[in-house]
Amino acid sequence: MRDTEKKREKRLPIYGMDALGVFLLLLYIAASLLFWITRSFITQFFAIPLVVIFLLRFFSRSPWRRRENEIFLAPIRFIPETWQLARCRRRDPEHLFTRCPSCRRILRLTREAGVREVVCPRCRATFLYRVP
Repeated sequence: MRDTEKKREKRLPIYGMDALGVFLLLLYIAASLLFWITRSFITQFFAIPLVVIFLLRFFSRSPWRRRENEIFLAPIRFIPETWQLARCRRRDPEHLFTRCPSCRRILRLTREAGVREVVCPRCRATFLYRVP
């Protein structure tokens, strides 16, 4: 690990909530509510380890905690991007919409057949896009 990565890692907050922590807490609350409704100790058996893992992660200083959160968020980040792109396509059927491969910004293109070179206005990256 380089020195700059170590410095950046030290500046990031070490305690507190992250997305995985919120998810674990919500699962614990759901399991506790299910226990309250059903009075089944099996749900409480699953709820207690969830809150223990949540508390261990909440007070952990380990940098692995950030990596766990990034692994958890990787498939979830894709969902809002897909919805946003689908909404743009529905609202404006006369244009094509694609994402810039480097900065992930949505770009609106005219429907002219062929291969064209596209320049992203945000990051100035150029890429080829084939219009069907």
